[in-house]
Amino acid sequence: MIDHSLKAFSKRIARITIPFFIIIVLLRFLAPSLKSDVSFSQAIYDRSGKLLRLTLSRDDKYRLWLPLKSISPVLVKTTLLHEDKWFRFHPGVSPASLGRAVWHTYIKKDRKIGGSTITMQLARIKYDINSRTIS
Repeated sequence: MIDHSLKAFSKRIARITIPFFIIIVLLRFLAPSLKSDVSFSQAIYDRSGKLLRLTLSRDDKYRLWLPLKSISPVLVKTTLLHEDKWFRFHPGVSPASLGRAVWHTYIKKDRKIGGSTITMQLARIKYDINSRTIS
């Protein structure tokens, strides 16, 4: 009896977890790259690796792609602490930050502060969203 219920439980777990992992794998490999629609500057170097020229991207900004592993971990940590200290703990939107921004900017009217997360900033760049004003 116990062996039978253990097998039934194992089958139920397998029916739940296998599709879940298939969906995760499909999303990982079929999702477009974050950098796919963003234009980057072109860097031209000499033989010794010295930068000779850096062009503007299509949206007139200097933007170079660097793999995360080539950026100092200290710089990554510092950027996260300054821009979005809760980055690893929220799903892309920080209700506390948005609430604070609304409170200071529109209710108290003492200073304009932003409430966007790094995820929201990336979406703004990638999808050309103007979210700096309410309109």
